[in-house]
Amino acid sequence: MAEGVDGDCRLWARLGLTAFLSGAFGCGADLFDVNARCAGAQCPRLECNVEGGGWPADWASLEEQALSAVNEQRASGARCEDQLFGPAPAFLMSPALRQSARCHSLDMATQNYFSHESLDGSSPWTRIAAAGYAGTATAENIAAGYSDARSVVRALMGSAGHCKNIMQRSSNEIGIGFASSSTASYHSYWTQDFGRR
Repeated sequence: MAEGVDGDCRLWARLGLTAFLSGAFGCGADLFDVNARCAGAQCPRLECNVEGGGWPADWASLEEQALSAVNEQRASGARCEDQLFGPAPAFLMSPALRQSARCHSLDMATQNYFSHESLDGSSPWTRIAAAGYAGTATAENIAAGYSDARSVVRALMGSAGHCKNIMQRSSNEIGIGFASSSTASYHSYWTQDFGRR
């Protein structure tokens, strides 16, 4: 996992790298807060399964900023620990992968956990399939605690497993999901789901 951002952060509980599945933690400030948005019965349900409809604009903007930062990195190439990657084509944002990533980030934020496996037992592969992705799922990165796109991408690129997921030419599509909750341990949660068609 990524190294600590500041001395008060306890990062790197463990690295869960299985078949290119990776997780990263970080420390940062809150943005839009799902819990501060409303109260009780007046709470609109956030819909992670539709483009646009009900998803906070600032979260969608962060997702687009992360896509830009990832694609800039792919265009430049990278060294992921001991492996050198040349420039790679830009990812296309897949609506189905984005749905899977958004739903997982929102689930982690609202249920206060950090794992590739959802509390209902679903894996990245089952979530991606349930979102209707027609290609082949290739990897998932998760990160927590980073409130801006550049910081989370920088942290992911600093971890060999995450970096390789971003730089692999075997993936050509991505879905990025961001969600935030002031009551969750890390406040900000990110998911990147990768695939190929």
